[in-house]
Amino acid sequence: MGSQALQDWRGVRRERLDKLVAAHRAVAGAGPGRRWVTEEINHALLIRLASEFQGFCRDLHDESVGRFVSLGVRNHPDITSIVRLSLMGSRRIDRGNASWGNVKHDFMSSLGIDLARSLKNQAVQYPHWVRYLEWLNATRNALAHADEEKQALCAEQHPLTLATYRKCRAAVNAICTHMDRSLDVHLSDIRDSTRDRSTR
Repeated sequence: MGSQALQDWRGVRRERLDKLVAAHRAVAGAGPGRRWVTEEINHALLIRLASEFQGFCRDLHDESVGRFVSLGVRNHPDITSIVRLSLMGSRRIDRGNASWGNVKHDFMSSLGIDLARSLKNQAVQYPHWVRYLEWLNATRNALAHADEEKQALCAEQHPLTLATYRKCRAAVNAICTHMDRSLDVHLSDIRDSTRDRSTR
């Protein structure tokens, strides 16, 4: 079934993105002003995709930290709260974008998982997915800050179109799925090793 974060990614977060795609479809055509409207929706789609991925990463991190803490601290709510805060207090994704560098840092520093190595081991497409994610975040920044020079640089790599959005979304979907799987395996391994030590 996967984490609640992944279920939300495939549920409420997907629905929000799909509503924007539906709006794009509703205004698409060759009539006056429609091209400008679809361009603006394309921009909104790219920004929203980046923000939904960031939300997914925060949710997955919250959930994973909760699982991790429960392995070592039970029946002590005050201690649990302190440990959780210490593991989440310096998250880069709370202060900046969900760039792959920030995401990797946050999960490694608090949970000891090397997401890059894990995803590389799972899928040969990993570098392709990360390139799209990094482009998405750069484009999100350029659009959110109305930086036309950076927008132009991003558009040189990939046009800011619905087709590019779909490619980015496929890449981000894959990253979310593999992140979820990696965290589940990692935390299950920690749980099993903890049980092994407690029975010696």
